[in-house]
Amino acid sequence: RAAAEALAQKKAKANARKEYMLKMEEERKKNVPLTDLEKADLAKREVTLSDAAIKLAEGLDDVKQMNQMASLAKTMTIRDMQLDEKKEMEFRDLQEDRRLDEQLE
Repeated sequence: RAAAEALAQKKAKANARKEYMLKMEEERKKNVPLTDLEKADLAKREVTLSDAAIKLAEGLDDVKQMNQMASLAKTMTIRDMQLDEKKEMEFRDLQEDRRLDEQLE
């Protein structure tokens, strides 16, 4: 009976040491820096998740409406710039015509 208890204590001590060693191994693995391949995989996964979230959000009506309004604002800004440019060109042409008229006189 004493031999069985001693064996049981020995097994318990061995199991405790084994668990401790496994725990230490897991902690070591956590602290090991990522390889370049693992970093690339992680970055690719993050990009994929981000793209999926954006596409999911774009499916919502509010987001669609916001995107439409942003697109309209961009279009109007470009149009306003073109109109300003047209006015400036017309003004320059008018000044050039006046200058040429004055030269002819």
